Amino acid sequence: METILLIIHVLVALALIGLVLIQQGKGADMGAGFGSGASGTVFGASGSGSFMSRLTAGVAAAFFIMTIVLAIISGQTAENKDVISEALDEPAVVETVDMDADDAPAAPTEDVEATGGAVEEDEVPAAPVKEISVEEAEAKEAVEDAKAAVKEAAEKVEEKVEQAEEAVKEAAEDKPAQ
Repeated sequence: METILLIIHVLVALALIGLVLIQQGKGADMGAGFGSGASGTVFGASGSGSFMSRLTAGVAAAFFIMTIVLAIISGQTAENKDVISEALDEPAVVETVDMDADDAPAAPTEDVEATGGAVEEDEVPAAPVKEISVEEAEAKEAVEDAKAAVKEAAEKVEEKVEQAEEAVKEAAEDKPAQ
């Protein structure tokens, strides 16, 4: 039932789109479509506007009514649970591990100083230093130079664009209104 209503709803929506696109605007009276012979049309000289607007209003009303009906139907068939309440309904999984006293980690035997257990400088391992060749250093320097040149060129382009925009504004202000 719901699937059939959804299909009909999509068809009504497409019909509504088509009807809106077919209609001519209020300002389309002069030479509408370069034909301007409205007296020989199917709906008469002025009947097309009222017929199409009534048809569009009817299809729009059908669309709104079907939207409300589909909302009511889907609300009745769907469960009213959200993810949070569903998670709260499930029992929490607690994992327990049986451990003997011999398996437990041993407590530190050294006295911890008042420094809060900070490591001394000579105990900290040095970070590995990657040595690079002269060619790699020159290549990195060239890349940095290229980045700087591109940034400088971009700034110049931005300045030129701003100047051009100002010139266009000035020209528009200087040009007399027609």
